[in-house]
Amino acid sequence: MVPFWRGARFSDLLVAHLPSALFLNRSLRVWGEIPLWNPTLLGGLPFAADPLSGLWYPPLWLAALWPTVGAFRVLLLWHLLWAGWGMARWMRAEGLGRGSALLAGIGLALSPRLIGHLALGHVSLVFAVAWTPWVLLATRRATQALLAGRAGWPGEAALAGAALGAVFLADPRWFPPCLLLGGGFAAACLRSGPPVASTSLHRRLPRAGLAVGSGALLGLGMAVPLLEYVGQSLRAGLAPEEQVAFSLPPAYLLGLVAPIYGGWPEWQAYVGPVLLGLAVLGVICRPRQTAFWLLVAAVSLLLALGSNGVLYPALTRLLPPMGLLRVPARLITIAYLGFLVLAAHGLDAGLSQGGWKGRWAGLGGVGVAGLAGALSAGLAVSGRTTAWWGVLVALALLAWYVWIRRGLSTSSLLVAGWIALMALDLLLMDGSLVEFRPEQAYVVERSALAARLAAPAGRWRVFSPSYSLPQQTAARYGLEMADGVHPLALRRYARALGEATGFRIQGYSVTLPPFPSGDPYEDWGPVLDAARLGQLNVAFVVSEYPLEAEGLTAEGLFDSAYVYRNQRWRPRAWVEGEGRVLGTAWTPNWIRVRVQGPGRLVLSEMVYPGWQVSVDGRAGEIEAVDGLLRSVVVSGGEHEVVFRFVPMSLYLGAFLSLVGAATTLWLWRRG
Repeated sequence: MVPFWRGARFSDLLVAHLPSALFLNRSLRVWGEIPLWNPTLLGGLPFAADPLSGLWYPPLWLAALWPTVGAFRVLLLWHLLWAGWGMARWMRAEGLGRGSALLAGIGLALSPRLIGHLALGHVSLVFAVAWTPWVLLATRRATQALLAGRAGWPGEAALAGAALGAVFLADPRWFPPCLLLGGGFAAACLRSGPPVASTSLHRRLPRAGLAVGSGALLGLGMAVPLLEYVGQSLRAGLAPEEQVAFSLPPAYLLGLVAPIYGGWPEWQAYVGPVLLGLAVLGVICRPRQTAFWLLVAAVSLLLALGSNGVLYPALTRLLPPMGLLRVPARLITIAYLGFLVLAAHGLDAGLSQGGWKGRWAGLGGVGVAGLAGALSAGLAVSGRTTAWWGVLVALALLAWYVWIRRGLSTSSLLVAGWIALMALDLLLMDGSLVEFRPEQAYVVERSALAARLAAPAGRWRVFSPSYSLPQQTAARYGLEMADGVHPLALRRYARALGEATGFRIQGYSVTLPPFPSGDPYEDWGPVLDAARLGQLNVAFVVSEYPLEAEGLTAEGLFDSAYVYRNQRWRPRAWVEGEGRVLGTAWTPNWIRVRVQGPGRLVLSEMVYPGWQVSVDGRAGEIEAVDGLLRSVVVSGGEHEVVFRFVPMSLYLGAFLSLVGAATTLWLWRRG
């Protein structure tokens, strides 16, 4: 079964993550090598620099060895459990009781934010968020060790950096907000810790920063080639309005209290009456311990507003890389984490000796009961739940308050009741976001069409103006696509494909071609140039609607899609001049061509930093044809030309990662 958001036609799990796993598996089986270049999508992309490749995040190798939806289900479930366990352990490290820690752990594992991303197929984002409580746990331990002056504090600091490195390897998009959160939390821990001589602390802080940095070096294996990749992609040219394209509309802040069942997961802000009620009690009963997390929750919500507020534009001016994230609304996840901490403190305060007998306990009990009662109206308005749920929560909070005021003891049964109420509340929301659809209907969608295009011998690409050949099906059959869906399409290729098919790149797009209406099956009036498509090695065009273009001949209707053969198709390698190609051999990382010169050998492959060429074993110079395709001039006679992908950015990043791993291990063992 494949998880889908209930309103979705597509899932990133199928469109992006499964094809990467299939390609990596095929490369290991067929060629016996780890692919550094991926020729199967958008004319070719640097696989080792691709954050969606799964190459750098070790758990995703399970999907590479077992490239099925089942592998991703196992990984997603494991990461939800990992998130919950990390949250519970972190809360215990903060001094909270087992019941409160369990509430926070289950609350994170069932978070509508995480389940919503799962429903959209945002596999890597779920993985990265799952590491967040472990980053905070490591930060807490490192700051405690630093303040106490324990011998092993550099190792603890390095482990905090390594946890940040794991976040980056899982999904670089989550690294900036996690880094800001971890840095702020470290400062709060240092400020609230026991007094330490300032001179002693100032001497340790630079070393602590170096230790954290050494651990974070683990992420540089991907970071260095990724920076090079992003610089050549459409993502680097985001306009200011595109940097805040998915800002949270202010009205959706009401989703904190009034559930929007089935709403778009990126805009889900739901916390629920149980967690919100306990969070208010946490703030009232423990103002000093919760002040930082109240601030985190408030600032995160304001940042999530993006262009609808003032904080996020200011943050992107201060930290330009934040603008590349494009989805300010995802910062709601940090706000949810803050509310979880507040709720855990609220529950813990009620369970501790003395309960809520403080000065503000009466106001807190009555206020929370009133808040929960108000929430019931929102629940009723939603149309999916009646007012009884909010009333039940209000009565439960008020009853517990009276229970504590009378000096009655609390029990594990009471804790279990609160956890059950919270879980039921969150599961109602989660169930409205995600549904599971039959795997076979999507994994092998249009497989007869793919088999038809892949059956004849030869190497060519397929182009579809309407996403008529799903990427997961193309990957299963080893087909290479001239079009595609990817967040980091290369600029030069986007321009070339636009000239060949009749679209213009006006801003950022995750799809090539971009679909003006958002519906790929709707006819957008493509104007196809068969000769230009032929230069891109496109032998077949597949469409949901009929096409007319000189040089295209109709093959028929297959799997309800129109198939056309490009009569002006060029092979993967050809010679401009008097020579000819005698034979080719290839893997994802190199292409060997036997050629008869003289002339210019041209590959229908993109130029990109790291590609090198040799002619008869001697280094040659790659020249770009039309600013896009690799070529090299050969003299008369027979030659062996080898194009090899040797990205120096990758090797530099891998070296730095090894240095970071070795340093972290040394510091940890030394402590």
